[in-house]
Amino acid sequence: MSLVALRSRIKPTDYIVKTSEFNDIMEAVRHNIGVTLKDLESQNNKRNDYFLYKLRGIYQKVNYKEILFFETSLSDSKKIILHSKNKIVPITGSLKKIESYHKKSFFRCHHSFLVNLDNVYAFNRQQLQIYFDTSCKFSCPVSVRKARELTKILKSKTP
Repeated sequence: MSLVALRSRIKPTDYIVKTSEFNDIMEAVRHNIGVTLKDLESQNNKRNDYFLYKLRGIYQKVNYKEILFFETSLSDSKKIILHSKNKIVPITGSLKKIESYHKKSFFRCHHSFLVNLDNVYAFNRQQLQIYFDTSCKFSCPVSVRKARELTKILKSKTP
């Protein structure tokens, strides 16, 4: 149907019954635009559920829900280390670039660390450490300057 509509240059407004009142037509148009925007947003969210990276010439993906944090590599300034629940992977990139794309989900808690706020289990303000599990197996440091901002963000996320 849509291919036929494109070929014959039929516009979506051609399908709205125009015998109605002007306000009814406008309401129908607003409703259709709203439905379309919701569909586009859900498709966008499905595509953006994964972080794509290249490792040894092969593109791989990891679900954002699995990512705990990123850290800069001490040995190579062009590498960062992705820490997920299942694996630790060195990848090429920069924290600044990842942070710019994902400001809502990730927080720069330290010059060398970018954490996934959805996976923070606990934050110890005295030790300036973020923990990602109950056993405190996975953790990363928080700078003194970022501790207050992190506390506010975590408080706003708790129900």
